[in-house]
Amino acid sequence: MAETILATVQTPSGISLVDRDVQSLIQLQTAPYLLLSLYVATQPQEEVKTFRSRGHSLLHEANIVLEEQWPRLPHEVREAAREDIRRCREFLDAFIPRGGCMGLAIFSCAGRNWWRHYPLPRPVSSRFEWNYDPLILPAVRLVDDYPRTGIVLISGTEGRIFGSRLGEIEELHAVRDEWPRRLRGGGWCGLMERRVERFVGEYVRRHLKHVAANMREIFRQWPVSQILVGGDSKLFEDFRHCLPNELRALWVRDLDLPADTSFEQLRDTVLAVEADLRQAYERKLLETLYEEWQADGYAVVGVEGTLRSLYFGEVETLVLDADVQRKGYRCGYCGGLWTALGRCVFCGETMNEDVLDLEDELVEETLVHAGRVEVVSKQEHFARDGGVGAFLRFRLEPSASELSQNA
Repeated sequence: MAETILATVQTPSGISLVDRDVQSLIQLQTAPYLLLSLYVATQPQEEVKTFRSRGHSLLHEANIVLEEQWPRLPHEVREAAREDIRRCREFLDAFIPRGGCMGLAIFSCAGRNWWRHYPLPRPVSSRFEWNYDPLILPAVRLVDDYPRTGIVLISGTEGRIFGSRLGEIEELHAVRDEWPRRLRGGGWCGLMERRVERFVGEYVRRHLKHVAANMREIFRQWPVSQILVGGDSKLFEDFRHCLPNELRALWVRDLDLPADTSFEQLRDTVLAVEADLRQAYERKLLETLYEEWQADGYAVVGVEGTLRSLYFGEVETLVLDADVQRKGYRCGYCGGLWTALGRCVFCGETMNEDVLDLEDELVEETLVHAGRVEVVSKQEHFARDGGVGAFLRFRLEPSASELSQNA
């Protein structure tokens, strides 16, 4: 059986926005110059002029918002912001959504001579924002909703290994092992048949080990958070034993697909399974969050409680409703975030900075302090509680039960 030599793993080529891009956006600060963040949605088979018209409408609104800030801005900041609008308009006039493009993210700061754009393979809501850092919450939602998935389709002679990210799937590697040209049957009392059967069984086990070895190398270079396995289901149990423990633990679902399934059928099935797994994960996540919070454990639910925990560095994992967007305020003295104007609840100074998207600021603060962010689809009970919560590293404030005991 000839061994297949692994080449460098091919990363899915259509994926333009990945975790490292989000991390680089988080670290960017452009003050005193403004940065324009622009997300433009598109639809399958939509005319290019419709897409461009939507983008131009957003830029028109962005210009109106800019003019409202005009008296407060220095001359060089105003001129740089005008250049941002001009650059975005020129780019939209030349950009043509191709293939699986379902949106476009543009970040422009002419004052810092900085520009990034990302074609998006999944839908986003059209919106814009002027600020001193990029609007990253839509990007975080996109990345969070589509974790890296490894897919393997196996048969007795073939193993096909795929990667899925942001709704795009690409074949990363294929393992093919040839059967011997002739297997002689017959023999006294079926002896030869039994020998052939043992030989075939040993051959298949060697083939499965070969596929498993390739998987380990590929997913070492291109890490995944879950693995789906399809093909000949009779081989699944033996294949499971061939996998190293770290890959076996990531095997979350069997696929009812043959090893030679079409790419279109594979894509449709994988996207449906990923959506189902994501919904189950979100339900379990919120269930655990509420259980921990109601038991006065290391969790908090609600806007103000989460803002307090974030200020004191307690937040380990921020949990957000994907549909929530609200205005907030920041204290210019201590940097604390809050939902209303007045005295800062943390230092007593005046809350004097408007925050157009409080949830986006929550995401940035969490990631800057090495926390994680989980964005969940709308759940009625979570939305009633503000659509914001967090798992905590520690508690600096007493829990509700401790307060009642002290009272």
